[in-house]
Amino acid sequence: MKIIDNITSKRAFFRISLFAICGFYVPVLATLSSLIIHFTFHEYLRLIAIFAYLIGSLILLLLSKRFRKGLAIFSGISFLLLLWFSFIPASNDRNWDAEVAKLPIIERYDNLLTIKNFRHFKYLENKVEAHYKDRQFNLDELLGTDLLISYWDNYRTISHTFLSFRFKNGQNIAISLEVRKEEGESYHPLKGMFKQYELIYVIGDERDLIPLRTKVRKEQTFLYPINLNKEHSKLFLLDILKAANSLHEKPQFYHSIGRNCTTGMVNHLNTIRDFQIPTSKKIILNGISDYYAYQLEGIPTDLPFDILKRCCYISETANAIELDENFSSQLRQVIYNRLAKERTKRQGTKLSQ
Repeated sequence: MKIIDNITSKRAFFRISLFAICGFYVPVLATLSSLIIHFTFHEYLRLIAIFAYLIGSLILLLLSKRFRKGLAIFSGISFLLLLWFSFIPASNDRNWDAEVAKLPIIERYDNLLTIKNFRHFKYLENKVEAHYKDRQFNLDELLGTDLLISYWDNYRTISHTFLSFRFKNGQNIAISLEVRKEEGESYHPLKGMFKQYELIYVIGDERDLIPLRTKVRKEQTFLYPINLNKEHSKLFLLDILKAANSLHEKPQFYHSIGRNCTTGMVNHLNTIRDFQIPTSKKIILNGISDYYAYQLEGIPTDLPFDILKRCCYISETANAIELDENFSSQLRQVIYNRLAKERTKRQGTKLSQ
């Protein structure tokens, strides 16, 4: 009886294992390998290579007399593709689009920062004027950090997020982690998972990065004050600038999930001691990352979120303000006045109850 039970158990285990191999392992590995071939092989070779890989895999797995041997060869070929893919290097030597042609250069002497290739593009009616300059900032004058989030459609599950670091006298450093596209190249999230784009930290003036979203691309944009003190803001900024500077010697790939405009900045924030933002779908679906920040008390929570979001909407305001040296101060004053008005209104409601 025990012998029969053992045989039955072995058969059951074999069937479950075979089901797992055929139903999950083989399709996932074959799909991943095919995508690697599609995105990394030369366009004239990719279709032939995918066809050869898939037909060869079918022969090995379905027509081979020894299934285990065929599976081992299939696995070996697939893992060699994965290994080769892992060693594909990023590069700074490409025909870059004008918007991301120059990497910023950061120099620091004690608390004095010098940022070279600080971007300050001007967006005219029919053209874009590319301007770069050298800017100096004193870390002792750093006041805080703001989160900006912009939407290009009405679904609001995916967005672009970036940061701005506020200094005295209305100065700011706006930083956006982006795809470093080549000339004529377009972005696709799937391509972004297969080493098709290098990344860049766009560092520039708010008078460049905000109107680009609100006026040129006509995106719905919001600006939230982040609950970071001066010291944490300084550590956050310095870690980002260190990473931006390292790209000159060690270029890196953008990744649609693991290293995008939101997850990349979260990784920098998590380098601060006592900070650890939990992984969440609200970071991956970064269109709701502002609500996640609200839940974590990373942005003001003394107002209901819908009221806070309405107060922090800046698109129309940013488009109406003159793009002079007072732009950032005036933009924030509008937001602060809205917030103060709503807080006063709620306080009056509580007193009347």
